[in-house]
Amino acid sequence: MDRRRIQQILTGLGLPYKDQKKAVNVNCPFCVGSTHRRRDDQSRCGIFSNLRFHCWRCKRTGSLYKLLHAATGLLPEEYRLIVGEAPKAKEGETTAQQVRKLLAGDVDGESPRVCPREVPLPPSRAISAEMLAEEPDLRDFLRERRLTLDTCEEYGARYTGPVGRFACRLVLPFLGDGGEVYAWQGRDMTGRSKKKYLTEGDISQLLYWSSFLRNPRRVYLVEGVFDCWRMEYNAVASMTCSLSRPQRRQLLEMGLIDELVICWDPDAYRKAREIARDLAAIMDKVGVVRVPEGTDPDAAGAEAIRELPVEWM
Repeated sequence: MDRRRIQQILTGLGLPYKDQKKAVNVNCPFCVGSTHRRRDDQSRCGIFSNLRFHCWRCKRTGSLYKLLHAATGLLPEEYRLIVGEAPKAKEGETTAQQVRKLLAGDVDGESPRVCPREVPLPPSRAISAEMLAEEPDLRDFLRERRLTLDTCEEYGARYTGPVGRFACRLVLPFLGDGGEVYAWQGRDMTGRSKKKYLTEGDISQLLYWSSFLRNPRRVYLVEGVFDCWRMEYNAVASMTCSLSRPQRRQLLEMGLIDELVICWDPDAYRKAREIARDLAAIMDKVGVVRVPEGTDPDAAGAEAIRELPVEWM
């Protein structure tokens, strides 16, 4: 591949570069200095016409896909489109513009990238003081989980009632900025249902936010909704022990995070470290905390979690 094509692809992906004699150089997403712990900011990673890269600082080498995936989260099918199998650009269209269109799914013969769609809530009512007086199952569940009426009102939690297909479930909506419902989870409160959670909407593509953020800009990435509620502020829930590309994009586009700390359940500690290492290539400061066995943020509480030492990647 010629150098100009490589430069156009980098431009389309939003990656700054320097044109050197032997290669097109970018900042290495893998590189952390062994002494000062700073990332490469002098474009010491070269990309060659054979679609390989080499970092003259950390000595890492590999395929161009490996580099672009680490730097931007590029998926294999997207890489094939923009590097190997992309159709010719239309007249007057630059390769950089084509790359952006490809990543958005806006090309002839391609389905556009699916944005979150609104979903209907199950038959349910907003939780109120009157409801707590009338529904002992709901009242006992909230008391056992140390959840207050104020918290339920703040996050728009709802109750389905004691009958019907969704009986005895606490409904947890995933809301957009305008109050749109993009997904919901229904938590069984009886302990007798075969499914602890019922879900509508693709929660693997969404993050669940705490009600507000405040300084310092250290944000904790937890697993579930109740973990997020218990942290009180500066918390985001991934809903699983992984991060999809749309979820990673949401974190990057947030623009308020100085430090991201992954705080998943104890059995997901190793996975959290893997994700943290990946994110450290594209975020300023990422770390993990090791939650003690037998507990989680919901059980331990915000104060105990924030006192845990952070292992920075």
